[in-house]
Amino acid sequence: MMSRTLKWYEGRWPSFIRIHKHTLINPTYARSLQLAPRYRENSYVVMDDYASLRIARRRRAFIESELAHLHVEAMA
Repeated sequence: MMSRTLKWYEGRWPSFIRIHKHTLINPTYARSLQLAPRYRENSYVVMDDYASLRIARRRRAFIESELAHLHVEAMA
């Protein structure tokens, strides 16, 4: 249980990236991006422990630019 909101943590840790309203990640531990062919479908950030975290549709373009150095996998 957290006593603070993600917005509070986002302001406290500027190097972290908000990829969804429920998810804040440390980009250092991001392994790859799985991008859906269309914006209406879900795209994911794959972390070093192989956890797949969904990217919000409205944040996809920002996430792609912030994590441009990662390997991008096209989803079928």
